[in-house]
Amino acid sequence: NCEDIWNRVEKFHLTINQRAIDDPEYAELILEIGDGSNYDLVDWVFPDVNTYKLVESSAVLTVDNRTALRINEYVLDKLNGEMKEFVSIDTADKDNALNVDPAVFATETPAGMPPHRLRLKVGAQIVLLRNLSVEAGLCNGTRLTIVSFGDDIIYCHRNTDTKKK
Repeated sequence: NCEDIWNRVEKFHLTINQRAIDDPEYAELILEIGDGSNYDLVDWVFPDVNTYKLVESSAVLTVDNRTALRINEYVLDKLNGEMKEFVSIDTADKDNALNVDPAVFATETPAGMPPHRLRLKVGAQIVLLRNLSVEAGLCNGTRLTIVSFGDDIIYCHRNTDTKKK
């Protein structure tokens, strides 16, 4: 019985970081990271989001999309330049039997899809969510840097390229 096992377990409240006692470099790293807030972590990983080479080779991993979107907005706000907003199409296929209010589409961000209102800046890092051209190396997960915008198009270069395209 699980209850019998848990009744025999003794709880310890750990209050002293034992590793930090003997490892001053680790202790300093913990202090630099801060109290564990997402924004402290982002500031530590990306001390200057306008330094492209640093940002191209770094990433913050999260456990859910909401946290990732919040962090992306924070980093984007720190990036120099003018914001450009792209809005998704919010009309349903008339032949589809499912009748959903278009306002509902704007509140959802399914896995593998960009948000309804996609805000971007030149210099921002983006990741392809679909295979565009496997031969050209434009596959799901490819990291790109935005170089300019058209009305309905985003011009980028692949971060692994030696010359910008």
